[in-house]
Amino acid sequence: MPQWHNQFRAWLTIDGTEAEEYLVHTSQQEKSVSCWVASELGKRFSVHWENISYQGTTKGKVLVDGRSGGGRYICEGSRQSVESAGRTDGFSLRPYVFQELASTDDDTRLDLADTNTNDLGLIQLIIYPVAIGGEHPGKELKPLPQGPIHERDSKGLTQRIQLGECEALKKPAKMSTVTRTGPDIVRFCFRYRPIDVLRANGIAQPVFSSPSPTPSRPFTTSPEPDIKQDRDAYEDECTAVRLREQLKAVEARISSRQIDAKPRVKPDPDCRPAKKVKRESGWARPEPEIIALT
Repeated sequence: MPQWHNQFRAWLTIDGTEAEEYLVHTSQQEKSVSCWVASELGKRFSVHWENISYQGTTKGKVLVDGRSGGGRYICEGSRQSVESAGRTDGFSLRPYVFQELASTDDDTRLDLADTNTNDLGLIQLIIYPVAIGGEHPGKELKPLPQGPIHERDSKGLTQRIQLGECEALKKPAKMSTVTRTGPDIVRFCFRYRPIDVLRANGIAQPVFSSPSPTPSRPFTTSPEPDIKQDRDAYEDECTAVRLREQLKAVEARISSRQIDAKPRVKPDPDCRPAKKVKRESGWARPEPEIIALT
């Protein structure tokens, strides 16, 4: 399960079942924890997180495909886990659902302002410190972008996140204003793809089945270029982090040797020691004065 410094952990559930994470990676420099999960078309999901030991009030903000999905806060001193299952106005909920991503070759759909294509296929949870203010009425539950994406921008993706049908909450939720009081503590990143795509790209283990008596054409999925690029970038980042840590260790050893190595100076026989000057008794260096400039 993705975890940050024994302070927070986060996970997804799909139709109530905890999703398996693949290739979990922690970046100290980016203050992030990333992994892959298998998305399932037509199923709803929730984002969960838990405060393990952090002292202070925090908010968890959920982003789905680069769009705000809402969030929850955990009060100072509380060691609880919370769930974001969709967008809510305090009285009703529209759940997160994996839906089919339609693509088109219509050039009028290129670089649309209402679609953040860079974050397609990505669920993010950003946790940061906040101060809680007064209550306020919930916002209107607007839908997420639903139009087709240009095939150049879709990067081979076949799924996206939409909001399901509106459901009444069993118990009204309290809506409060919050004010950020510091930088991000951690960002959890869940990259989602169908399980067949994850297996084809070596992210998830393939399923080995016993040979069938009836020969059938095997289902194959060609590697997705975008996933290969992401995986290469992930491996490069791991290598860079490891090399930086090794470099720091070497520099620390060099610095330690330089401090311990004291140069030895051979005394010059022709050099006479300087005469000691006798100081008058009762004299001491005066302390600096503090004066007011008027």
